Amino acid sequence: GAGEMISQLLERGYLLVVKGRDARTARKLAAQILPNEWQRVDAHLRAAEAHTTRIHGCPFDVRLVVCERTNERGLMSYYILVTNLQVSTYAAVALVQFYNARQTIEAFNKVVDNVLYLTHLRTGSITANEAVAQFAMLAHDFLSWSAHRFFTGTPYDGIAIREWVQKGLH
Repeated sequence: GAGEMISQLLERGYLLVVKGRDARTARKLAAQILPNEWQRVDAHLRAAEAHTTRIHGCPFDVRLVVCERTNERGLMSYYILVTNLQVSTYAAVALVQFYNARQTIEAFNKVVDNVLYLTHLRTGSITANEAVAQFAMLAHDFLSWSAHRFFTGTPYDGIAIREWVQKGLH
């Protein structure tokens, strides 16, 4: 389970921030939080420190930050961030923002993979990944222009770039 995985990461000395998957547990922890303990992250998200430091399957104390998201219809959903980062380093709001920024990078990489077919980007930097994506888009534009410029009126007129590249490589 998740507790065992977190235990392994902590035993190896890793710093971590992971999202808990059990919404029911998150709701139970949220019910214990007093109204004045919630801190606003943005217009639809609040965060608070949980009153417990234990999760099932993990013998270590961890920090739990409960997040409450309100959708456009006013319905609330809950999730937990599990971390070993200190409050003095990342207060609840800063921790949520840090986690959400990481999610933004993951979402960007997913789009780059699905749209540009760039898998396994070898950088850990969003700036470097953006540069790779821009080069890929420039290459695509160049190939599109080349295909139109050089193949108009030939049997290859209208050839798809992917097909052109594949035929050129074989």
